This record gives sequence, C-alpha cells and structure tokens, in this order.
Amino acid sequence: MKFIKLGKNYHIGGGYYLICAMSTLIPLCLFSAIIGEEQSARFSRFIIILGSECLLIMSPIWLAGKRWRLMASFIVASICLFCLVNTLYYRYWQDLIPYHSIINVQSYNSFVFRSIPDLLRPIDCLYMVCAIVPFISYRWLKMRDIDRFPVKVGITVIVMTLMIFGSVRLLALNARVNHMQSNGKYEYDYSDAWNDMLYGQWSRPDSWRNSGLCFYFVGQLLTLGDSLTISLSDDEKKAVDEFISNPYGGSYAHAFTGNKSKNLILIIVESLNSNIIEREVNGQELTPVLNSLIKSDYVLSCTKVVSQIKDGCSSDGQMIYNTGLLPVKNGVAAMLFGTNAFKSLVTQIKVKSAKEIIAEQGSVWNHTVTSSSFGYDELIEKVTDKIEAEKGQRHGHDASIFMYALDEMPKLPKPFLLELTTLSMHSPYKDPNATIADFLVNQPDTPIQVANYYRMANYFDTQLGLFLDHLKRSGVYDESVIVIASDHNMRLSGDEESGKSPIVFIALNAGITKMIDYPVGQIDVFPTILDLMGVEDCSWRGLGISMFNSENRSAVDVNGVLHGKSTPEIDQRKKDAWDISDMIIRSNYFDVTQEQSVN
Repeated sequence: MKFIKLGKNYHIGGGYYLICAMSTLIPLCLFSAIIGEEQSARFSRFIIILGSECLLIMSPIWLAGKRWRLMASFIVASICLFCLVNTLYYRYWQDLIPYHSIINVQSYNSFVFRSIPDLLRPIDCLYMVCAIVPFISYRWLKMRDIDRFPVKVGITVIVMTLMIFGSVRLLALNARVNHMQSNGKYEYDYSDAWNDMLYGQWSRPDSWRNSGLCFYFVGQLLTLGDSLTISLSDDEKKAVDEFISNPYGGSYAHAFTGNKSKNLILIIVESLNSNIIEREVNGQELTPVLNSLIKSDYVLSCTKVVSQIKDGCSSDGQMIYNTGLLPVKNGVAAMLFGTNAFKSLVTQIKVKSAKEIIAEQGSVWNHTVTSSSFGYDELIEKVTDKIEAEKGQRHGHDASIFMYALDEMPKLPKPFLLELTTLSMHSPYKDPNATIADFLVNQPDTPIQVANYYRMANYFDTQLGLFLDHLKRSGVYDESVIVIASDHNMRLSGDEESGKSPIVFIALNAGITKMIDYPVGQIDVFPTILDLMGVEDCSWRGLGISMFNSENRSAVDVNGVLHGKSTPEIDQRKKDAWDISDMIIRSNYFDVTQEQSVN
C-alpha cells in the first residue's frame, strides 16, 4: 500500500524511464537492421539483448537527483547520433567509425560533409525523432519537479536490470557455445565465447552484431591500444626479419631490364570499381579508353585485384602502393604513423626526381606528411586552383591534375617518378566543373548515386585518354611505364554488387602483354611494379607477391577472407602478412636506428 500511495511519482518516473529506454532501443534496432542483421530469428534475439541493455543504461534515472535526470535525455540523444553517424558511414564504407577517427580533426574535411546529403534516407528521421522525444517527455512530465526517489527503489531497479541483462547475456553466450559446438568446434567453451564478445577479431559491423551496444563499446575501447606505437619483442622482431628476408618466389625483374631507364607515372584512381569496365550505358561504352587499354599490346592488366584498405580508406590504398605494406589493424596509418620511416617505390626505384600531384589540400588524408615519408621530393597540392589561376578557367579535378602534370613533366630530371591521385570520382561523384557526356545526362532507370558515379567514371576515362594522347605526342609515353590503379572499391546505393567489386591494375608500355584473370591482392602491386621497372637489387620488395609469379592466385581481405586459391604456402603467407605489416608500421621498423640493427 505504501508503494501505491507514492504511486504518482513512481508512475511519472517509470514513464520517463520507459520512454528513454524505448527511445534508445528503436534507433539501436534500426541501426542493427541497416548494417545487415538479416536473419529474423537471430534479429529477434538481438532485440532482446538490446532491450536489456537499454533498460540497464537508463536505470540510473531512479537514483538521479532533480538536476541530473535530464542527463538521460542527453544520453539518448548521443546514442541516436552515434547510430545516425555510423549509419551514414556504413552506407559509404560498409564499416563503423573507428573511435580514434572521431577525435582526429583530420578525419573531417569538405569531402566528408559533401557526401552526407547523398547518404541520408527518409528512415533516418527516426533517429532525430527518438533523440527529441525524451526532452519533450521530460518537460511534459515535469520531471524537474519530482523529488528524488528513495535510494532503495533506485538500487532495486538497478539490481533487477542487472539481473535481466546478465541472464540475457548468459543465454546469448550459451547459444553461441552451442552454435560453435554444433559446427564441429567441440573445444569451444564459455571462456572462448566471452573472449570473442570482447576481443573477437571480427570486422566492426560483425563485432556489433555479436556483442551488442555495451560490449561493442567496451571492446572497441580495449582495441584502442592496437593503434599505439609498440616495441617489438625478440620473437616478434625475428618473425618480421624472417618474413621480409624470404620474399616468396623472388624477383622477375630480370625480364624487364629494358625498363630501368624509364619514368614511372603512377595514376591512383579514386573509387574505381572494375565492374564498370566494358559496361554499356544507354547503348554506349562507359569507359572506352580503359576498355581499349586492357586489350592493347604491351599492357599488363588485372581487373580482379582485391581491395585491402581499412580505416584509412583512400590513404590506405595510396600507402599500399607506395610502401608495399598493409593497413594497421586499428586506426588510420597515414595519420597515426605518417611520420614513420618507410621503404617505398621512391627509395627502391632509381629515379632522379619524384613528385606527387593532388587536387585537394595537402592536409587532407595527411598527404603533406606521408608524401615526404614516402620519399617524394615535393608534394604539389591544390592544382585545381592553380590551373584556374594560370589559365583563367575552372576545370574539373581530374582534368586539372592531368593538365598540371603535362606542364610539370618537361621540368623534371629523367627518369622521374610522378604520382597523380585523381579526385573527381570521390563521393558524392559531383565534380561541379566536370564535363558530362550527353549520353549520361539522362539515366531515368538508374539510381541517382550510381548515375552520378557513371558520369564521373566516364569523365575520368575521357581525361585519361586525352592525357595519354599528349604523352604519346610528346614522346614521354615511350619513355615511361604508366600504371593505373584504383585506390579502393566503392559500394554504390542501388548497386549492391558494387561493394563486392574488385579493383583495377593496368600497366601501360610494360614490355609484356598479359591479362591476369584471377584474384591477386592490392599488396601485390608493389613488387609487380618493381619487377616491371627492372629493379633487381633492392632491400625491400614489400609484403606482397609479384603478379608474375604464376602460383600467386589469391588474396586475403581485411576481414581475413581468402579470395581465390594459391598454394597453401602462399595463402598462409598472405594471411600472416597482415600481422607482419601491423608490427612493421607500429614499431617504425624501418627507422634508422632499427635498420642499423637489422643490417
């Protein structure tokens, strides 16, 4: 009867508690559905897990004083914001935002914000509604006028929600153990399930699906240490030394000694999926230049390269090509370890000059730092603005990059290494100064993001053709090996297969005519370029395996999935390369002092 006499306050407090819990549960369930929780039975269990978490997170309302109850509304709003931001990120990268990127100011630039409108969907309004409802209910229920609830009541509610949460988690752990044992892993027990929940080596979306909000949050905090600089133990250093001192299959550079005196022009193409090669839109070829190149003489090509970027996205792709290293397990290597010492294309190929040309500011993706670390003599940035200032007309990013490169090349001592990083195909695929082909203006049956992507892909293809024509007329083409490589693949809204598309590698004037029609890794580009350039005597061939090795027919992606099949030795080496690369980068293995100890 005493509880009933105090019922008004309890009912109001309980109402606010449930409103906050439901306003947390709805966005969490929506977010879980968006990132691919497809099995209805499993999703129903996941709702129970999330529901128990929401009740637990909001239970401190019963102990909070008048001034602190409003914090519950702010917590709900923070969770809604977390879900919204990660939803947008997932639609772009099929991943969740790494924690370290949230607090790194270099993670935010104009390209990020320009992409947001194209990533939003009407259903996302639900996140905002759930964020606002607790604030409205707080005012409507006049929570600020209600006295503090008895401590016993608050403790009772918290203990009860802890019991519910614990019971649900035990049932989830038991279900996982039964699932693993039913699949033949009879040694799998509850301690393994617990370790997996906290430390599971899954992708972040899979960690969310397996762990739920609370343990995902804790688990990601525990992995922050994986982005810190480390000192290698004797065993770790020995493992790295042995791995890099025994490059599988050796070098094939002896077949290309005629390329030793040539320039290397490396064109890293933003977001180029290989599934658009030889595609027709409205009855016309989307990429006629690329289509022609892969069929030409003295061209080495592969349209089944497996993308291996991670948190660093474009910067990871650029690092892979320049250094022959894979991304770190957690974090953006270009930002966290950009000042490291690297052995790179510039240091291993004997050139007299090396420059990098980009359209954006050097601060984006930490280009200013990494360009120097990769050995380039100079980073030429903001060339779109520079071309406008020089020629009095604003051109698209890719046209500006190629135009500036053509003006710059006569000034460079030969042989040179020139890296061009394109930009027009960056999301949201709306370079305002790019010329759109007439046959791509109207695409009524094509999703808008896909249509925009097609326009920019065709624009890049056209500008590439004009660039190559200029090189041929000036004689630079015959004096150079020209490599065209995607920095990563891109998933397009409305074209789900695009996210599974391999990426492109094409080497022109290579001295060999070969089309590779099986999977290789992005990491394999580095040793392949060294071979193409006739580099026989070098101290670093990267962690990949040259495409000229006929046994190399596989790749291991960022989630540890093996694509294709090589020999067991090669496949194992490709898996081990991820750990070795992480140790090399995080320990600054190639720093002068450590290099001396190696030598």
